[in-house]
Amino acid sequence: MDKRTTIKDIAKALDVSISTVSRALKDNPEISKKTRDLIKKTAKEMNYRPNPIAVALKTSKSHTIGVVVPKIVNTFYAAVVEGIEEVADKHGYQVFVSSTGESYDKEKKFVDAYINSRADGVILSLSRETENFEHIQYLQDLNIPTVLFDRMTKNLKIPRVVSDDAKAAHKAVTHLINGGAKRIAMLSGPKHLLFGRNRTRGYKKALQDAGIPFDTELIVNSEFSVEHAQKATKQLLENKDVDAIFCLND
Repeated sequence: MDKRTTIKDIAKALDVSISTVSRALKDNPEISKKTRDLIKKTAKEMNYRPNPIAVALKTSKSHTIGVVVPKIVNTFYAAVVEGIEEVADKHGYQVFVSSTGESYDKEKKFVDAYINSRADGVILSLSRETENFEHIQYLQDLNIPTVLFDRMTKNLKIPRVVSDDAKAAHKAVTHLINGGAKRIAMLSGPKHLLFGRNRTRGYKKALQDAGIPFDTELIVNSEFSVEHAQKATKQLLENKDVDAIFCLND
């Protein structure tokens, strides 16, 4: 691997002081424009890149944001990440994305990595395994700005971005009812996820508003995977009275 070019290397090549190079690269007006232009030209030719860790230590800013999602291949999370990157880029921030694969251990490892690399902030959607939130509390203890989205917990007072899951579920189930469905099953998800409980609440409210009795046997919990969903759907379809299925997640 080629040795990283340093400010010292540029100073040696031009026979100027390290301080002069440093100030010129920061566009300090105390350095003449001619000298600044020469130093910048030489820095580019020598493929000089500022060390992000060193910059962070000096400025207390790394201009990086860590994003942690359960599955980046999920179209929803991919769209969210694209939006984050678009806004971050406009403000001069670089985004690093980690996918946990629904693993709590990986989620904790990625959060620790962002802390160690001095990320300026973390945006996170919880994995389905996450029931311990000490790593997120640690982010708060370090005063690292943190935002939860989509999947979250009420155990922490932390900024969050979330849709009105109860209202959305109510609207979806009402649509099924208006189409003539009466025995509407629900393919739910892991019980500890807050958005799942909210969507279940919307499902129940829609049934209640239509005067349809709620039947616990019409709700089946499933992990968010094709294999588990197929098994749960087969279980629901064994009930021949079911005429519609409301799915918590696609």
